[in-house]
Amino acid sequence: MDDDVAMTAAIVKALALVAAQPAEIVVTANTDDGFGPLFTDLSCNFGLVLVEQRIVETLMGARYATVFGNMFADPMTRMAFQRALGRMGNHPGPMVYGSTTKYDLDHTANRAVLANYMTFDIAAQRLAPSGHAVTPIPVTEYERIPDTDEIIDVHLFANRLIERAHSVEPMLNIEAIDSVADDLVAGGERFRDNLLKGFIEAGIDTDNPLELLLAIRRAGAKNLEAWFGPGEVDEASPRGRRPVVLVENIAELEALGAEVLGDLPADQAEAIRGRGYTACVATTDMHEYGKILLEQVMRGLDVAVVDGGVSADPDDLVAAALAGEADFIALSTYNGIALSYLTKLRAEMAKAGLDIPIYLGGRLNQVPEGSNTSLPVDVSAKLREAGAVTCETLPDLLGRMAETAAPSDRAA
Repeated sequence: MDDDVAMTAAIVKALALVAAQPAEIVVTANTDDGFGPLFTDLSCNFGLVLVEQRIVETLMGARYATVFGNMFADPMTRMAFQRALGRMGNHPGPMVYGSTTKYDLDHTANRAVLANYMTFDIAAQRLAPSGHAVTPIPVTEYERIPDTDEIIDVHLFANRLIERAHSVEPMLNIEAIDSVADDLVAGGERFRDNLLKGFIEAGIDTDNPLELLLAIRRAGAKNLEAWFGPGEVDEASPRGRRPVVLVENIAELEALGAEVLGDLPADQAEAIRGRGYTACVATTDMHEYGKILLEQVMRGLDVAVVDGGVSADPDDLVAAALAGEADFIALSTYNGIALSYLTKLRAEMAKAGLDIPIYLGGRLNQVPEGSNTSLPVDVSAKLREAGAVTCETLPDLLGRMAETAAPSDRAA
């Protein structure tokens, strides 16, 4: 309930801020940093942009522009999304954000990813300018918050690339790119229309910005896609619908999950399946890909899954684990808060009398108190001292699970 009140207050403040401006303003949003990464169909992402445009321009009388690009790196879909935005009469956009999902610890490989998406972002702006600034992401982004020198360096790299990117333009298949843009627009319009129709039938006032935004936020991306997605019904698809334009990151997660399950030693897989585990899976922040992967692999090993939430408050996570009778918590964290979150979680568990293992993976670092750089440092040892089972990789987690006694044995 506290989260719901806070969410309502935040939306009210945002709407009041827009309404109070004495001059015409442009309201921007980054769907890639919210619901976008949770859709399996990129046309749902575009459809949400159309819904937001209606809220801002039709219902509030302001101007709307959107940021995109965090969560998909494929040049075809990035160019198609930019060209689709151009068809909706969009005002000059803030930025095409660099992809943050393709990097790993190999900086050399990351530079190849950077050059790949930046080349085509630049070409897209040259061929059909939308006003979006191209935004390169430092190659250290995967492991920690980049420092000032790294940010300067990546922008110098991008400036040099701008001088050369025009050479790819004659080789581009614009017809194929526009075909994907067609699918995005058609699918997005169906998503918008389905959502508005469904909400009206549910008694939601879709002409009230606050009520509409709250309904969208409370429904969540997964339900919105399952209920209103434009794709054909397909029980084999993650959301029960075949994506019109598949989000590459979801497809890669599915492939990675299948690979992890395929590579797991047979004795470990058999041990886990025989345990009768129930896992409470959650994230400390809004980055949900680790959670999606965990849930897929857990279900593939016959482990029951309790949804502990995204950006889960520690008390809510404990409540979910208790209600679902979870045997352990599997927690994914991204950057800079691992130790502080674990400390709060352990305090809530002690208060509730919950004593189950906490498996913690992801970016196991913390921004030190009093730091003037905001750069996180590794805190793996401190996390273990605080009672977490730290896991550098998913196979590491599965190995630990296979070694742990069954719940019935522990209870005995």
